[in-house]
Amino acid sequence: MAGPDHAQDDPCTENTEAGNQAGAGPSRKTRRQPVARHMVIERVETIPMTAEERRRAVEALAELILHWEHTTAAANAEEHR
Repeated sequence: MAGPDHAQDDPCTENTEAGNQAGAGPSRKTRRQPVARHMVIERVETIPMTAEERRRAVEALAELILHWEHTTAAANAEEHR
C-alpha cells in the first residue's frame, strides 16, 4: 500500500496544480477508493473466553459497527451534496 511519500506514484490519487497552489485540502478527486484484495486465511486460532470477556467483545464489536455505519452514512451524505 502506498504511504504518504508515494502519493505521486499512486494512480488512484489525482493532484491538481490549482488546488495545490491555493493551499486547499484534498478535493473529492483525491479521495482514495477502496480496493478489493484477495485474502487467504491459513488458520484461525481461538482461545476460550469467559462470559464477561465475550460480553465485552460483543459490545466492542457493536460499537465499531455503529461507528463505521455513522462515518459511512456521513461520507455518503457529503458525497451526494
